[in-house]
Amino acid sequence: MADHLIKCWPQQFWAIRSGLKTFEYRKNDRGYRVGDTLVIREYDPATEAFSGAEARRRVTHMLASGFGLPEGYAVLGLGDESAPGSTDRLIVTEGPWQWWAGRSEEWFDVGPEGTKAAIIKAATNDSLGENDDDGSWKLSFHIVEARQDPLRIADWLDLDALIERAEDNVADSDRVASENDDGPWFECSPEQEKDLRQRVARACDEWQAAHGLAFKTATFSHTRNSEHVVVDLAINALAAPSEGDRDA
Repeated sequence: MADHLIKCWPQQFWAIRSGLKTFEYRKNDRGYRVGDTLVIREYDPATEAFSGAEARRRVTHMLASGFGLPEGYAVLGLGDESAPGSTDRLIVTEGPWQWWAGRSEEWFDVGPEGTKAAIIKAATNDSLGENDDDGSWKLSFHIVEARQDPLRIADWLDLDALIERAEDNVADSDRVASENDDGPWFECSPEQEKDLRQRVARACDEWQAAHGLAFKTATFSHTRNSEHVVVDLAINALAAPSEGDRDA
């Protein structure tokens, strides 16, 4: 079985990452086979760069001929790469990079948009930061590319202290032999304790994913490419096509 590193544009990447898209239509120039692993990396054609987000999927089925498929192309069925006992997370923990705009660097209320050009257009259409401080009308606003990573409930539970808390509660109960009994009452190896933490975290992920539950957050987890933008409304109006131009 082989691993194949492939790039994927943002919209399709996040559909795969979230589990909504379970197939890939690819040029079969790598000798794909059932059982191979696709290492899928998000690639933004606007910036011509990889974002760093990645998803791994197992090829579970393959259609390489017939049904109108062009020669040399294949449809790959994608399955979870996780083996039994794996700790791979079931919920998305990285959000997409998106563009936002705001009057200040502290609050961004226009967006999200997929590209820098799109967010500038949206902010301009919203007349964001309109002012005539120097005698000419302008728009002045800040833009930023940001992520809002989803939060896992498992990350906010103190799983490291599960057994310790259980022993403390037993010590305070009437189930110990006497007041002078100092235990230990429950012994397990470090490996077993690690396994417990992983199983509890996975159960939390399964529960959260099954019910579609998510934390509501209003701030960004990551930002980059912050910029102050000034749009001269007079120049912008001159550049806009007239009614006659549009009719022509």
